[in-house]
Amino acid sequence: MNAPASLAPHHRPPKPGAIFIAQGIPNFAAPGSWIEIDQAGGGVINLSSGARLALNDGRPSPRMFGTNVPPGVSDVHYPVPIAGYLSNYRQPGKFLLDELVQQQPVDFTQFKYRATASSDTFLVRDVRASSLSTPAQVQMQTSLSDGACEDLRVGAFLPYRSEQQADFPFVQATARVAWNALMLWREYQAFKSGGLFMTSGNWAAAVRTALGADQNWGPPGSEGSDSNPIRDLRAAILASVAPINYWAMSLKQSHWFFAHPAVIDHYKAFQDGGITAGIVRQITEQTASENVQASFQIPTIGTVLVHNARATTDPSTAPSLFWPDDIVLGFTQSPSMPPNSDVASAITFRLKNPTDGAPGTPPPGAPEGVPTNNGWRVRMVPLPLIGSGGQLMVLDISEKTIQTSNDVGAYISGVS
Repeated sequence: MNAPASLAPHHRPPKPGAIFIAQGIPNFAAPGSWIEIDQAGGGVINLSSGARLALNDGRPSPRMFGTNVPPGVSDVHYPVPIAGYLSNYRQPGKFLLDELVQQQPVDFTQFKYRATASSDTFLVRDVRASSLSTPAQVQMQTSLSDGACEDLRVGAFLPYRSEQQADFPFVQATARVAWNALMLWREYQAFKSGGLFMTSGNWAAAVRTALGADQNWGPPGSEGSDSNPIRDLRAAILASVAPINYWAMSLKQSHWFFAHPAVIDHYKAFQDGGITAGIVRQITEQTASENVQASFQIPTIGTVLVHNARATTDPSTAPSLFWPDDIVLGFTQSPSMPPNSDVASAITFRLKNPTDGAPGTPPPGAPEGVPTNNGWRVRMVPLPLIGSGGQLMVLDISEKTIQTSNDVGAYISGVS
């Protein structure tokens, strides 16, 4: 209902923010009064009489102004972020590069690594002797190969103002984003299509298996007529001149693997009642966890790690699994640590960088879970002349991953 013309505001508000009341408020303000909402005091003040009306739980009632409409723009309550809350995306599980490839520290960026000849181990020699015969002689053969570490580095600018006003651990959160960027690059270069371990020419011909069109593993319902994953893995074990410690496959391939009839039959032979549900449940739970790497055991075959990291090269494109679904890998690891006395499929040679803190103590700004020894370095560089000033956080590592013995392990292609 429109207010009478006599009640229309005919003079300026007595103060900024005053509200003109057309219909009045019983026992508080007559029609034509000016009132003020006192947000600090939690009430409504009649500017003519000085009377105060308490608010309803800090908000005026819709009936306060003689109408049934919600309060207007003067009744604004400013929401504040929940201090410390930050919904942070994480890669599911760990990155696999450092799980499958061991690290060997080096003292200099340029280095040489030595390997013995395979004939020292596998060549049969006639060592039978008589009382006066000359012993058969062997001579250890070694070869030197050149290597050089590559610098990997990422930086993040931390404005002092943002650090002071952020409602979450700003430095630690930024450090985790920077660390993830560096780790994702390492993982992507190793396991993307055409990456270091996904290039067939980087593996010796003896350990490469190319499945025929009728031997692919899946997807379920489209596996080849002569498909048998257990047979293929066993054949790869026989081809490797050293035991395979870990198998690795994509998340999709693990789903195909467990749905394959030959795999189900294999587990039935080793488990009471043929129960595979427990293993399927285990891999599903581990895949959903950020702290546990998804893995499972295949009887007589070994341990399998599941790669489920995601990546995108375009911010506008949704991230996707990048392990090629047609390739399964096997890795041989050295039983010694550092891996400097036994054969391995690959080694990451890492420069022993100093840290900015005491040995074993994370330097300032290092996020939780980020290693700062073993070649990692975190630096905080003051930049007072940029904007209002801030710090540049720099994470860097210098390393080179090399396939030191490409005839141990396995490269199986044609899986899909």
